[in-house]
Amino acid sequence: FHYGCCQSCHLRELDLCAATLVLFNQSPTGVATNEPDLNRQCTYINEAEQCFKNFTVRCMTPLQRELLGFVSEGSEKLLNEYCTPGTDLRANYLKHAPCLNDAHSLQKDCLTDLQAAMETISTSEFQNRIPMACWHGLDHRHEAP
Repeated sequence: FHYGCCQSCHLRELDLCAATLVLFNQSPTGVATNEPDLNRQCTYINEAEQCFKNFTVRCMTPLQRELLGFVSEGSEKLLNEYCTPGTDLRANYLKHAPCLNDAHSLQKDCLTDLQAAMETISTSEFQNRIPMACWHGLDHRHEAP
């Protein structure tokens, strides 16, 4: 990272950006099945995206930003389509949302495990985060659904 700028840059800031996305999965009613719920989800997505962009502008060199943009271009395009009313992707999502909502109840336990793992990882010392993430991944990989 480019630490030569006048503002401090710490990876903990990215943790805060990612924490916004946890809210994306915490809807008690399940996945978004209508436009207002989808718009609410998209506010979390857009907040996290803006948070990441602010960090990269302040803390990365132009080359680092270009490489990150190259890697994340597809997901950024997908999220923009998902969050833009009237797109084919959004209409198709809403068409299948009731089925996804039924499946959501089956995967709630997995999300609970994921959230617990993210909390554990985010409170771990920085040098222990990758091993901790691997441990959480291995801990549940062979369990039956």
